[in-house]
Amino acid sequence: MNELVLRTISGLLYVGLIVTALLTHPLFASSVIFIFSALALLEFQKLNQHLSPFPILFLAVLFYGHYKDLLSIPLLLSLLVLSAVTNTLLTLKLFSKNKKPITGGFSKVITYTYVVFSCFCILALTGPYNDFTPKYLLITYVLIWCNNSFAYFVGKTFGRRRLLEHISPKKSWEGFFGGAAFAVFAAVVLWYFFRPLPLGTLLLLGGLIPILATLGDLVESQYKRYSGVKDSGNLLPGHGGFYDRMDSIIFTAPFVWVILQTIGYVS
Repeated sequence: MNELVLRTISGLLYVGLIVTALLTHPLFASSVIFIFSALALLEFQKLNQHLSPFPILFLAVLFYGHYKDLLSIPLLLSLLVLSAVTNTLLTLKLFSKNKKPITGGFSKVITYTYVVFSCFCILALTGPYNDFTPKYLLITYVLIWCNNSFAYFVGKTFGRRRLLEHISPKKSWEGFFGGAAFAVFAAVVLWYFFRPLPLGTLLLLGGLIPILATLGDLVESQYKRYSGVKDSGNLLPGHGGFYDRMDSIIFTAPFVWVILQTIGYVS
């Protein structure tokens, strides 16, 4: 089967399951997000050469705490801060002259602060379990999907100038700006037809999410380069693994959460 067709079919199934889960029942949505996150976490551990059941168990505890409304505001803010700080440090590592992988104890800590906490932030975008509000996470997903899809097609068709060639040789500035332009356009379309948020907020997200999603993809590409592999896994035909598919949302979710929290939308 043609790679593009395979990629499209598996991508639509992935998207369809997430959208269906978010629009049906909070427990179904939480379960889907947890399963996908756990698979991405397992693949990241393999790339990071640190296999342990404890990160997945800790992720399960966080999801259960959210379900039972047991997590305090200080704890949530601590997870958010640690996740955002780690993602910022991983961004700086992309542009560092030191090309060696992160090793030792800090490497194990990153498994929690980068993947576990960020995956929990994906769920946190739906708000408290007893006041489930899926629209904020849906908006984030839609803008990421629009950005990534059009960055892929524009980059494949018109890409000439490499974005960060030593990490991801196929990414181009043309693809980045193509994806970003369509993400902003998608934000306007969402406002025009659904009014989920004020236009200014949607434009802010439409402008920032392409940057964050691209950085998330580059962080994952760096880990794959350290491990010498093309994909993080093979569970999603045409896309690779779940970490390949979730790298953007994992990196983006904490920052979107803090933006919406600051504005006063997500509690």
